[in-house]
Amino acid sequence: MKSSQIDTGIYIGMPLKEFLSFAGEYANLETLTQDSTVYSLDYSLEGSLGVAGKKLFHFDTEGKLIKMDSEDFRKLYLRSGEKEE
Repeated sequence: MKSSQIDTGIYIGMPLKEFLSFAGEYANLETLTQDSTVYSLDYSLEGSLGVAGKKLFHFDTEGKLIKMDSEDFRKLYLRSGEKEE
């Protein structure tokens, strides 16, 4: 899924059911506890074919999105001396 699609379609307070409908087969269950549920979406950048990172979506016990964060994989692949975009 493209990063821009995620950024424009998902919002704090979004119900879990709506998130799963939006994300479809791209949603990956990361963690399920008594207090929260965390899903992830791998994302790519515009014009890129590979996965650039993972966005994490934290839902409370009522099924509302309460937090979003991400892991940037591009930093893992930078070679010594390369400049980050």
